[in-house]
Amino acid sequence: MNRELTTFDQGYFDLKRLYQINEIEVYFVIRQRGNLQYQIISESDTMHNADGILSDQVLSFTNYFIKQKYPAIYRHFT
Repeated sequence: MNRELTTFDQGYFDLKRLYQINEIEVYFVIRQRGNLQYQIISESDTMHNADGILSDQVLSFTNYFIKQKYPAIYRHFT
């Protein structure tokens, strides 16, 4: 299966467009902006691995208006 990864600069934060990108199974990387409200669905223990990943979480937006633009769960790394 072909996998595609797209990166955006920090000025790009169109959640509706990002949801469309997610729906065609393209991965994307953005810098999170604003004060997003979310619920943690699951969290993987990274044990501060050698790759520098501090946390790996699956999240869902809780704000009604944001959830209208991006209704799916998403993965959040720090």
